[in-house]
Amino acid sequence: MKNYWEIRELFDDVKYWRTDSSKDLANKVDLIRTFTCNFLKALEKQGYVMSKRIESIKVYFKGDR
Repeated sequence: MKNYWEIRELFDDVKYWRTDSSKDLANKVDLIRTFTCNFLKALEKQGYVMSKRIESIKVYFKGDR
């Protein structure tokens, strides 16, 4: 199991942030989708991630921080 800082480094990597759904991000960082969604919600509250709902898909992209 990866710790918080290892996961954070994966999400900080710019190549993951061209705009992806949570399912795509979960596959890229090799984590369970449910865990990835909750982690993205936490990052969104901190301002590191922004989300936008496009039809039925919630898309995430890098925030201002």
